[in-house]
Amino acid sequence: MLRTFARPSMDGSRRVRLQSLVALAFASLIAAPSARPADAQGRFDDHQNMMDQLGIKALRRGANPNDQSTFDEASANPYKDTLPDVLRMKDGARVTRAAQWPRRRAEIVEDFEREVYGRIPDHVPPVQWEVTATTRGDANGIPTITKSLVGHIDNSADPALEVEIQASYTVPASASGPVPIMIEFSFGFGRPGFTPAWHSLAIARGWGYGSIVPTSIQPDNDRLTTGIIGLTNKGQPRKPDQWGALRAWAWGVSRLIDYFEQDRTSRVDPKKVGIAGLSRYGKAAIVAEAFDTRVAVGLIGSSGEGGTKLHRHLFGEAVENLAGGEYYWMAGNFMKYGASDPPKTAADLPVDSHELIALCAPRPCFISHGIVEHGDAKWIDARGSFMAAVLAGPVYRLLGKRDLGTPGDYLTDPMPPVGTLIGGELAWRQHEGGHDLTPNWPAFFDWVQRYIKAIALSRRDQQLARRAPRNEDLQLVPVIRKVNERLARLADNRKVWFLDVNDRLADQEGRLFDGMMNAGDKLHPTVRGYQVWADGLKPLLTQRLGLPASIDQAPPPTGDPSLNPGPIGTAAGG
Repeated sequence: MLRTFARPSMDGSRRVRLQSLVALAFASLIAAPSARPADAQGRFDDHQNMMDQLGIKALRRGANPNDQSTFDEASANPYKDTLPDVLRMKDGARVTRAAQWPRRRAEIVEDFEREVYGRIPDHVPPVQWEVTATTRGDANGIPTITKSLVGHIDNSADPALEVEIQASYTVPASASGPVPIMIEFSFGFGRPGFTPAWHSLAIARGWGYGSIVPTSIQPDNDRLTTGIIGLTNKGQPRKPDQWGALRAWAWGVSRLIDYFEQDRTSRVDPKKVGIAGLSRYGKAAIVAEAFDTRVAVGLIGSSGEGGTKLHRHLFGEAVENLAGGEYYWMAGNFMKYGASDPPKTAADLPVDSHELIALCAPRPCFISHGIVEHGDAKWIDARGSFMAAVLAGPVYRLLGKRDLGTPGDYLTDPMPPVGTLIGGELAWRQHEGGHDLTPNWPAFFDWVQRYIKAIALSRRDQQLARRAPRNEDLQLVPVIRKVNERLARLADNRKVWFLDVNDRLADQEGRLFDGMMNAGDKLHPTVRGYQVWADGLKPLLTQRLGLPASIDQAPPPTGDPSLNPGPIGTAAGG
């Protein structure tokens, strides 16, 4: 028997055809294996398998980030009349009291699990956490304790698959009791000796900080027969309503909260665990807070389609892009809404992202974006996220909390000026940077202290925390100059170059000029400060690389669909 499998290629016209010969065996001895679709490299084609399961014959081409017609607010809301009412039950009854919300919440959760992010199977193997290292350190002079963790997942049902969750956390050593903590989705590595400014800021505020490596839970690709999803299914393909990578990454956060609940020596308050993430990990962060009510707060950075952006706001990245590209982030059923045969669109979704934000209520949720001019591309659709936050507001108000405080019409409410934080437990701030969370961390910690209290540090640590770098301790200036002198001696102008921009950042006494450093942590440069570095580097780069090309050939930050080696769509912005 000869079977032919076809799948649409990126341009929607060419088709890759693969032939798979299925051997027939005697039925009384062995059953013939079912044919499994394969891609051009001959490996199992999970995307085609899901299309086959769903009966999808063709998908629509995803939006092109280079096509400016995808960034037109005038035509972005054709599906506005299909938007689900977050406070209307399936039977049509209106939710008017807080006591009715749990029932309505359950309806929304069911729709998201079935059609968007997927259900977590009942038989997920357990996790056994191990502390692999305990390290003492400091954050700007404040003593800290860091623990490295590995979450061993029981693979006795399929020993060929091994999944171990990588995580770590740090707390102030002098805290008199359990501290609140922000966990960030991260890659688990960084520059040696480099500590993100927000880590020191967290410790100075009496918080802990931590990280969890999402790809140690589930790979960020279409190999869904691996990772926790594959282990749970014993290496077999998932069903259309089962979880995708976003839900799996969020599941990992829930297991870390389990650890904090069980280990009383962790020095972490398990009722004050927050989650932060940027881009695709911003999507995972909002999913984590929405589904696990133990997550105390979320900092959701530039999450785009599949995150806080309205699916029905047709601006930049759309449902079709995920259905044909990073479909593995979502439940298989989500692909249906990017199909042209049989046809479905975002308008057919039973839910939208305002309801995802609403699932976080009444817990604090801070939605963060940068600006287009500095790299948070239009593709991410900040406006679509703002609209979803406005639409989630009635649930926060129903539960006695503060929403964004805008008039409440998501189609006409103006976005606040860049750098302005608005809202209460539901908050919004668009910082002056790009595709980044960094500029919003100081504003986040100023905001979150209204709702989640931290235990005071020791008097000594409080004094250390109040010490702002450099400007409040000019005794550091001679030390800085000596370090720079030694660094300058390493430069041979062949393999090592030295650049000193201090005269453009600070005056003759070494005092930083106003506006060079972030007002919140006084450690991170502002856009103006980074521009000083950029202006200094430009001549060096031009000397080594030549003059810039007349036409910029680089793709947008979130990818050009024509460069995507995968199935239909684009490398999604997130």
